[in-house]
Amino acid sequence: MNSGMLAQFLDYPENLLSDLGLAAPTEDMHILAERSDRIIDLLHEDEYRLAEMYYKDRLSREEIAGQIGIKQEKLQYQLQKLVNKLKHPVYLNYLTDGISLLDDIKKRNEKLEEEIKELKRENLLLKEKLFSKEGKYGEFLVPKGLDTKLEDMGLSVRLYDVLVMRDYRTVRDFEGKTGKQLRNMKGMGKKSYEELREVLKLYNIFID
Repeated sequence: MNSGMLAQFLDYPENLLSDLGLAAPTEDMHILAERSDRIIDLLHEDEYRLAEMYYKDRLSREEIAGQIGIKQEKLQYQLQKLVNKLKHPVYLNYLTDGISLLDDIKKRNEKLEEEIKELKRENLLLKEKLFSKEGKYGEFLVPKGLDTKLEDMGLSVRLYDVLVMRDYRTVRDFEGKTGKQLRNMKGMGKKSYEELREVLKLYNIFID
């Protein structure tokens, strides 16, 4: 949100909070006003003067530009620069400490929802890659449970041969097996062992 779009319609400190993308319950507004005052007091002289005129005195941009003798385009740039500075985590943490900020919480929830959706999309793509012809474990397959045959597990030829030689025929045969037992099989190299561990996870069998 550009500085000034909503601030001109709100009282202090709501106008400042609006430009910072925050909204708080009315009962907390007096606390936010005190904290906003302290933050403004920390600004450099020119920034302090600008914040006082724009947020506290609620002067229009035209009035401020006339008083300090600059063009409105430059004033808009300075206001945006001021807002960006006040959005620094140090200032925001001080402002919002212990206060339920409605917009802030909503935005964080929306962000988390988007992150969850993205993780689900990435997980789906990973599964598609994992079981595609171009993937690590051969042709596409859907885990069928403990009775899934060895040849339907999408194993590499090398790993399949090692397991067949040890009379493994279905997923069920791996139940109760330890990592040590599997690693010690003849022909079971590190890569083959890691491949087997990852495949068995799909059937809820986890090997140390």
